[in-house]
Amino acid sequence: MATSGGNNSTSPTLVNVAGVVRQHYREELWRAIKTALGVITSLSLKGRDHCLVLVFEGPSGQGKSITIRVVMSNRASTEKYLHRVDDFTPASFVSHAANRKEKHLKEIDLLPKIRDKVMLTKELAPL
Repeated sequence: MATSGGNNSTSPTLVNVAGVVRQHYREELWRAIKTALGVITSLSLKGRDHCLVLVFEGPSGQGKSITIRVVMSNRASTEKYLHRVDDFTPASFVSHAANRKEKHLKEIDLLPKIRDKVMLTKELAPL
């Protein structure tokens, strides 16, 4: 992949990424990735105090999972902004487990983990 601009950066430009996605997949997948990137970018809006939700729906094999993998390809560098959860229940957002200490609840409850982040999941059936 070509690098951005004339500098020595190894980061691909958005145009380069779009070209690769279109070449190897299809235009619809590029639109899904671009939409996901827009939602993630909206985290930087000042004064944003409500969560944002983007749901991709459709039959199997239409690119929902690959879109998630593309936008969260390097979890170490994206975990500040994204949290992927593939198996959850409505109760996992806040467990209210009386037999757990508050510190442990922060580790197991989903709400603190997704605060000021985009939650990515490939399945909404648990809800």
